[in-house]
Amino acid sequence: MRNSNLARDLSRSLSVIANAMRSKLLLIIVCAVLVVPFCSEISQAQLSWNQAGGFPGTSGSHIAVPNSPTVNITGTFTLEAWINPFITTTVPMGIISKGSGTSTKYAMRVNNNRLLVFCNTSQRLISRASNPIPLSTWTHVAATLDTSGVFRIYINGALDTSSTFAGLFPNSGTDTLFIGSSGTSSSLNGMMDNARVWNTALPQITILGLMQSPLAAGGDSPLNRLVLSIPFQNNTGTGSLFSAMDHSRYGNNGLIRNVSAIDQSNNPSHIQQISDCLFTSSGGAITVPDDASLSPTTQLTIECWVFPKTDNYGLVYKGSLISANANYGLKVSSGKLQASINNVTISSNDSVKKERWSHVAFTYFAPTGGYEFFINGRKGSTGNIAPANITDGADSLLFPIFVGSSNFSGFFDELRISKTKKTIGEINSTMFTSLNESNDNDSYTTVVYNLDGSTLPSTSDGTRGNLRGIMFALTGFSGATRQSPLSGLAQTNFQDGFLINAANKRVPSTGTSGIVRDTLEILSADALSDLDLFIAMNHSAESNIVLTLKSPVGTSVDFFLNTSLSTNASNLITIFDSDADSSLVSGRYLHFGPRIKPDVDFDAAFSGINPKGKWVLTINDAVSSDTGFISAWGLRLNNSTSTPFRLECSSLIEGMYNPATNLLTGDTMTYYLKQTDGVTVVDSAKVVLNSSGTAQPLFTKAQPMTSYFLVLKHRNSLETWSSAVISFSQLTNQSSYNFADGASKAFGNNMKQVDSSPVRFAIYSGDVNRDGTVDATDLSTIDNDAANFLGGYVLSDLTGDNFVDGTDFLIADNNAANFVSVIRP
Repeated sequence: MRNSNLARDLSRSLSVIANAMRSKLLLIIVCAVLVVPFCSEISQAQLSWNQAGGFPGTSGSHIAVPNSPTVNITGTFTLEAWINPFITTTVPMGIISKGSGTSTKYAMRVNNNRLLVFCNTSQRLISRASNPIPLSTWTHVAATLDTSGVFRIYINGALDTSSTFAGLFPNSGTDTLFIGSSGTSSSLNGMMDNARVWNTALPQITILGLMQSPLAAGGDSPLNRLVLSIPFQNNTGTGSLFSAMDHSRYGNNGLIRNVSAIDQSNNPSHIQQISDCLFTSSGGAITVPDDASLSPTTQLTIECWVFPKTDNYGLVYKGSLISANANYGLKVSSGKLQASINNVTISSNDSVKKERWSHVAFTYFAPTGGYEFFINGRKGSTGNIAPANITDGADSLLFPIFVGSSNFSGFFDELRISKTKKTIGEINSTMFTSLNESNDNDSYTTVVYNLDGSTLPSTSDGTRGNLRGIMFALTGFSGATRQSPLSGLAQTNFQDGFLINAANKRVPSTGTSGIVRDTLEILSADALSDLDLFIAMNHSAESNIVLTLKSPVGTSVDFFLNTSLSTNASNLITIFDSDADSSLVSGRYLHFGPRIKPDVDFDAAFSGINPKGKWVLTINDAVSSDTGFISAWGLRLNNSTSTPFRLECSSLIEGMYNPATNLLTGDTMTYYLKQTDGVTVVDSAKVVLNSSGTAQPLFTKAQPMTSYFLVLKHRNSLETWSSAVISFSQLTNQSSYNFADGASKAFGNNMKQVDSSPVRFAIYSGDVNRDGTVDATDLSTIDNDAANFLGGYVLSDLTGDNFVDGTDFLIADNNAANFVSVIRP
């Protein structure tokens, strides 16, 4: 029975892909778009390095695409672009033109604020005068010619007009294809984005569904009919971002001629959704041809974001399609994460919850067979299998699917395959950051599929994937959405500067209206001059939300007040930054990310305050009938570009503490982080204690959520170990430990009470030679220095008064008499 079930499941999984490959499929995008109005939700990822083209209107200003068999269209076609003309002219301004003058094969132009369509030199259709193309405004324009000879014009996805010329199709020719002109003249004066050419006539519903997405995908029809897609940006986010690269699978790259970059990076857009992810309710997969970068052998890390609808589904599969034999893979069975190495199933006890976004990760180290699972950056099940290198097979990579497992239903985003075993710190440090070539770690190979309307990798490694029976979410077209909690600030890893709390709370906590609060504690005490706030929240009605931030000193501001998006995107995933270019305005944007001004200037409201303490985010969902979920939020102080491991530690030094004043003579303390084996030093830092005995040493080599013993070493005191291990918090890299408030805080109670009101304990003074014991050798040194009236910053000065005398000797003598020595685990 078990074998028959496996065969049945395998057959079902394979049939999804095989059927999608057959030429008799219906238009998959049309099907996907048609389904959307009946689907309760779609999804998106996060905006990235958005570029557009600036056309000066001068002769010879255009993108020139050399002729090729794929742009030499002699049948049906669709031409489309976003345009923003600056002037009204009586001379046609070119948008897309194959050829020029009497050699024009097909073209779309704008003249006197009307759209013109040409075929074989002659104008065939003009848009209605009552529906003009506005100036200095982004407008989507499209023209189609179908098999019946019907020309149609669409403006912002709406049919404007049509006309029939039976049997008329473009002539064949070797002419160059021009974008932004009609040949060498009649150039566009304005801006353009997402210029595309298809060798099929797209129906209106497909134009509507795709017009806000800069497609860079191949696969099922009609994506295999996309012959040119120029979004004016490259696919990796590094180097020259502005580009005439063709993102279709045909490589019809253009040459830039006097066209300038219009940088729209990091600003919300009201015309296009550069971010997206996969959505499916019935299976399918992206298939990626085998590539060396997709075939790790000795080390592996798999990461992705998932929003599942069921408890059994595949996620990643690299291996045979003929039989369920995975080189490596990841799936979920009965709600638990499972992995596969060389077809060996590795089970975990780690649950992946339904109806919410979760980050899942798996690592494998072949020399030892060691593996680790992670859910939302927290380490789960670990163990070992028989050590073995991962099979380097020639089969394709598939996602989200696992051959032999149930179909995935839900949303899938940001797949990463790395040829290294990532540490918990590495996984957490980029968990909320969309990766591309500009911000990935070049010390090892990582292939990243952002899935932002694209099956191209966003790093320099990997190959293009193909959509097989699956489609992008087509965000903003219809329905409520689920956006993955990623920030895509161009060319940055924004997490490097943000202190983040993974809130993971329903909004509201119960019912459909109410208030939710979440607290983020900050240890840094540097005076604030600049404050930014990151939030990742899905909500089916963002216009019902009021967001309030309260500082540790009580300053409170309402920084988001019921602002609505222009579509049903229904998300608040952005960075609120008072220095951003865009302000909150209802109905203006498709989404608020990646960066926008808050309703109240954070920098003015919080400037000068001490940020140390508890910050409170309040989410007020004031209107019933809708709900949401906050995945995470965080703060960046003073434009910080790093989040070092910060330890707030309180400790006193016996000889330097004055019980009359309850103050300490400040001195340098060295802090060591040691692994729980009690031997291996992970990191160290040296800091001066303040008068209360508190310091905040910073570390660079620690890992979050990892246990360490804390060891104190002072120039003339006894080495002292913490009785309990410490760990740094997951996304803030903060920790605290107080030695001073109890003898039990030191391992073996190895401290001395130095005050009764308040009760305080200190590390023993007198180990001048730091051999781990206070004894006669130390006493001899102190006695000799006192006899010589030695002064200054010297080891034998136990009281810190810069003079060696009988007081110092007495402290050491008492401790020697009590045989004080180091106590270690």
